[in-house]
Amino acid sequence: MPLTARTLHRLLLPAILGLTPLAAAAASDVTILRDEWGIPQVYADDVYGLYAGYGYAVADDRLFQMEMSRRSVLGTVSEVLGAEHVAYDTETRANFDQAKIRSQIEALRPEQRDILRGYAAGYNKRLAEVMADKAALLPREFTEFGFEPTAWTDYDVAMIYVGTMAGRFSHYSNELNNAKVLDALVAQHGEAEGRRIFDQIFWIEDPLAPTTVPAGEQYHKKASCAGRGRRQPLRRPLGAPGPERRGRSAACQQPLDPRAEKDRRR
Repeated sequence: MPLTARTLHRLLLPAILGLTPLAAAAASDVTILRDEWGIPQVYADDVYGLYAGYGYAVADDRLFQMEMSRRSVLGTVSEVLGAEHVAYDTETRANFDQAKIRSQIEALRPEQRDILRGYAAGYNKRLAEVMADKAALLPREFTEFGFEPTAWTDYDVAMIYVGTMAGRFSHYSNELNNAKVLDALVAQHGEAEGRRIFDQIFWIEDPLAPTTVPAGEQYHKKASCAGRGRRQPLRRPLGAPGPERRGRSAACQQPLDPRAEKDRRR
C-alpha cells in the first residue's frame, strides 16, 4: 500500500459542536499520514487539530462500528435494530446520569474540552463527505439495516469512554471474577502453583505473541513522505484500542525510535 496523506487546511466552518452551537477551528493544519499498512498517523500543532485528525481517521475506517458503539452506550440501539433491543437500551440508560455527565463536560478546561470537540469535529467532517456521496462511500451495513449515521457531539465522544473504557471494558469490572478464579486455583493447586496457573491464564503481556508488522518498520518520519504520498487538500473539519497521534513539532524534528516508543507504552 503506498503512503498517502490528507491535509485539513486552516479554514473555518460553522458547526454544532458539543452542547452549544459555535464555530471552531484548529490553529494549525492537520495532516493524516497512512503508512504502507494503512495505519493512520496524525500530525498537528494543537490539541484540537490533533483530535480532529484522530476522529476523521476513525470515521474513515470504522463509521458503522462507531455508530453502533455510540448507540450501544447511549441506549438507542432499538431505534435502528428494532424493539427486541428495548430491554438492552433500558438497562444501558439506567447505568448513567446524562445531566451529571453533561455538567462535567461543561466544567472541563478549554484545552481538555478541545479533545472531545476536536474528535467530534474530525468525525463529522468525514461523515459529511460520506453523506455527500452515499452511493460510493456509505458502508453497506447502513443500507442493509435501513438507517443512516448521524453527527456527533462532544457528549457522544465522552460517552464512548464512559460506556466502554470506564464501564464495559475497564479492569475493575473483572476484578471480582478474577479473584474467584484465583481463589479456586489456589484451593485446588496450592498458593504457588495456583498463582502460577493464574498468571498463565490472565497474563498482562505476552512477549512471544506474533505481530503482523516487522519490528522497526512501523514508524515513518512525516518529512520523509514528502512527494511520495497522494495529498488531497480538504477544508478545515467541523467542530476518541486507535490511530497514532503525534504533535508535529516532536514528530518531525527527529526520526521516531520504535524501541523508545515501546518503552514509553509500558
